[in-house]
Amino acid sequence: MVKEGSLSKSGVSPLIATVLIIGFTVILAVLIINWGTDFFKTVQEDTSETTEIQFVCVNDLRFDISSAKCLTDPVTGVKGLEVNVNNNGGIRIEDIFMRYESKSGESSDTFVRQEQKVEPFKSYLMVVDNIGTDIGGIKPDEPAFIEMFVSVNVGGVIHGCDAVVQTFGNRNGEPFEGC
Repeated sequence: MVKEGSLSKSGVSPLIATVLIIGFTVILAVLIINWGTDFFKTVQEDTSETTEIQFVCVNDLRFDISSAKCLTDPVTGVKGLEVNVNNNGGIRIEDIFMRYESKSGESSDTFVRQEQKVEPFKSYLMVVDNIGTDIGGIKPDEPAFIEMFVSVNVGGVIHGCDAVVQTFGNRNGEPFEGC
């Protein structure tokens, strides 16, 4: 028979408890430092890549629109837009994106894209067919204003330089020649 109060309760000694707490803390600290190192390395690489892209777009890319005029196919009557794009910078243009507005303020709500490479210090005559037909739900039949941006190759990857926008014409102004 066991007397009341004679059972001894045993637990972890204070010394072992302290060693376990310190061990868990060290393991947790190593995991956090390892995760933090990978996280900051990724952030640094992403920031470096973004900075390089912005630097190329702002410093190496130079392009302008020297002319724009409307064309009409004599057989079909389909209108087109002819735009002369000059690459005045030291980097090749990979793609050209253009949005246009009519003198009434209607605009194509999507960009017209041409996969056209324009070498440095060369020009490209961009022809867009079907001006005046339904592009993006709007029918701008008298183009008067163009917005254009391009993409370039940085580090083997094509990036849009949408912060560098060139314009030609006058919003709500006279349509381009031939319209």
